Amino acid sequence: TTALETGTAVTVQSTGEVGIGTTLPIGALHVYNTPLGTSDLTSNNGLIIQGGDFAAGYASLFIYGDGSDQKLYIRAKDNGGTPVTDFTDCANNAPIILNDLGGNVGIGTTSPAYGLHSVENAQFGKLHGTLTVNSTSGAWINNHATEVYGNTEAGFSTLNVLSAHVAGSDRFLFSAYQTTNVRFVIQTDGNVGIGTSTPSEALEVNGNLVVDTIIDNPDIVMTMENSWVVYNAVNFANPEYYMDKLGRVHLQGLIKSGSVGAGATTLPAGYRPLTARIFTAVISGGSCRVDVKSTGVVYIDAGCTNTFLSLDGISFKAEQ
Repeated sequence: TTALETGTAVTVQSTGEVGIGTTLPIGALHVYNTPLGTSDLTSNNGLIIQGGDFAAGYASLFIYGDGSDQKLYIRAKDNGGTPVTDFTDCANNAPIILNDLGGNVGIGTTSPAYGLHSVENAQFGKLHGTLTVNSTSGAWINNHATEVYGNTEAGFSTLNVLSAHVAGSDRFLFSAYQTTNVRFVIQTDGNVGIGTSTPSEALEVNGNLVVDTIIDNPDIVMTMENSWVVYNAVNFANPEYYMDKLGRVHLQGLIKSGSVGAGATTLPAGYRPLTARIFTAVISGGSCRVDVKSTGVVYIDAGCTNTFLSLDGISFKAEQ
């Protein structure tokens, strides 16, 4: 193909291709400069699209390819209105870096280590895949937190996730978008809080709790004492006890034939009240007093009879 104009600077082919620095343009606009090598950053080899006077701060586009590290440096304008005298400034201050070695893109860094690596604040309309935040001090918003939220438009559910360092206690805080009301907390000691930012137990809930099903601990068969025995294992409950998930001990079962004014069984440590508790038990023809002592002894008062005695309904908080 015959060129309309040929020279060392500009070539215009008859088919419309324009070459700058090449007589054989292979695209509509083909700009070529001699490779820079490893250290020649002052040869001004690159592409500049200037929107006005550099010194006046007009937006311009600088594209500089460094053959030494196979990166493409892109800047939107000169450095703060100061005229760019060579491409050293572009390489050192370029806000966007394209790294051909692995396809990494850098924003604010000349050494992108990830598919998209930004050292500045970043906002995503949509994010698919994995977001990794790397910093020796974490990623901070308002100096104390990493904030992650979704669509902030009206009607959309949003959530703040804050990785915070508060008064010497590291924790994850979850709250509604742009609010200070903490809804959910996970501390580094493993404690979880709902409605509180400082849970002191494995799970602390500040508010009402609705649970469909609670699986209690299994029943433990009592070891009977002082001649007390099972009343009828076929038709009535055996004498047993268990502790529920809230730490309360429950007794149940029907017993007979033992000595009154004595203990019927002794509960083990961990199932005992701190001080004696007094209960009313159903007996043949009425009711009588039954004590659960701090030693764990289930004491049948002398006013009881031993034809049968029900332990159902005796319940107390385990305190020792």
